[in-house]
Amino acid sequence: MYTDSDYRAASSGMRRELGLVLGLLAVTVALLCTGLAIRNRYLAIFGTILGLWVVYTCYVVRFLPWFRYNRFLENMRTGRRRETECYFVSLADSVRTVDGVAIHDLSASLDEAGEDQRLFYWDDDKPLPVFSAGQKIKLESYGNFVTGWEVLSEGERL
Repeated sequence: MYTDSDYRAASSGMRRELGLVLGLLAVTVALLCTGLAIRNRYLAIFGTILGLWVVYTCYVVRFLPWFRYNRFLENMRTGRRRETECYFVSLADSVRTVDGVAIHDLSASLDEAGEDQRLFYWDDDKPLPVFSAGQKIKLESYGNFVTGWEVLSEGERL
């Protein structure tokens, strides 16, 4: 499900956002130095305050999500995986965030009756699968995050 291009794209996105944050920090330091050099107290104080506010905002809003997603992909690539044969129950349309990753909830049952259910996480960056209720599938997962899947049989109603 995840390819080398996914890992490269996440890494380049993280580097791009880090470059933006460092560039804004350099502009802030330049404003501070310019204000000190020309002895303009207001430029030195307010330029630094405004610059650091913008740097912090860009760091939190733009860089950290890329950093967390990149760390998540690296953990999934090198971590232990397990395979589970189960029956598909449902896939949530809504998106929520778990460990800094936007996911859809995927419910699967270990038995045909649908009593022993498990919760898996489907990455929102990946296209949603088209399973029918009761379809037997094999899920490969890292923790609860789905890293691969295979259809074992056509769907029967639970």
